[in-house]
Amino acid sequence: MAKISKNTYFGVGVSIPVIIAVVGCSNDLLGVLLIDYEVNPSDPKVLPGFDDADYFIKYGYGEIKDLVKQMISLLTAMLIFSVTFSEKIINFNQASIYSKLLLIISWAMMILALVFSGIGLSFNALAYPTALVDSWIVQTKRQPVSHEFYEPVMQGLFIIVISGVCFILSLIYLVGAGALSMMEEKTKSV
Repeated sequence: MAKISKNTYFGVGVSIPVIIAVVGCSNDLLGVLLIDYEVNPSDPKVLPGFDDADYFIKYGYGEIKDLVKQMISLLTAMLIFSVTFSEKIINFNQASIYSKLLLIISWAMMILALVFSGIGLSFNALAYPTALVDSWIVQTKRQPVSHEFYEPVMQGLFIIVISGVCFILSLIYLVGAGALSMMEEKTKSV
């Protein structure tokens, strides 16, 4: 039976974030895969009621903001925890370069998730005043609105999903670094 080397596992592990970064930069491809934010919001079959700025102001804005604030808190706590106890996760003096790199990739993915969460929160904040204007136009002038708030909301949600994926990958790499370090210590002691 063929034995798979550490270099193969490490190469696959390092290539996953690179693939996500490349795919993440391609809005068209990820938009097709995850969220199609080019949908006409006035079509009630697609998202009933979401075209109404009042619904976004009352429900959507606050929920998205709370979600991202909780994600940022969790990401910050996990990053600080993993940096503080990094010596317990892997023994830096005895760990291989692979364990160290997996841990560093985990930290980089957490920082990337924090950045994406902040960007998603910014898009949500940009959509709020536009939704207020749309709501004011509907209430005072009784005119149809342009739904300009819809696109930043969907782009923000799209970026928040990418942030969640980066966070999950960072946890996988963190566990992988610890497991690899444990396996290395066991093979050294045997």
